[in-house]
Amino acid sequence: MITSTTVPSLALEIVGTALSIDCLRQLLPAFRSRRWVRAEGRILRSQPFSGPVSIPWGRGSTLVWDPGVIYQYSVDGALYRSQRVSFRGQGFSASAALRVSRRYRVGAKVTVWHDPIRHDQAVLTRGPGPANFIQLAGGALLFVAGLAIKGAA
Repeated sequence: MITSTTVPSLALEIVGTALSIDCLRQLLPAFRSRRWVRAEGRILRSQPFSGPVSIPWGRGSTLVWDPGVIYQYSVDGALYRSQRVSFRGQGFSASAALRVSRRYRVGAKVTVWHDPIRHDQAVLTRGPGPANFIQLAGGALLFVAGLAIKGAA
């Protein structure tokens, strides 16, 4: 039987589940990156840029900033390039992208952490960050809120 609380509770459960799944897509590789291997690298580019990104499950687009950090590193004599700074799940505002790009100056030597099997997978900062856990907690909270609304009806 459909009640006045069915749709809102179901919507909260769906959104909570989607947020949690999206978070796990970043959280699992973040934990794996803690066991990655060190290599020396060099920053090739560090220039923030923005661009429109389509909104999942919606219409239109939103402006997203990227720190524009590109680095190069060598594993077993092969050269690789990457632009992933971390798996920490943060969305970049203009000021955050600028802050990250200033941290990684062009020409600077950096420690690169790469997957020991797939050498083309690399980050500059290993492991998860607070944003990963905040998103996971937010998704779980929305899901539980949906269950609570349904249970109260």
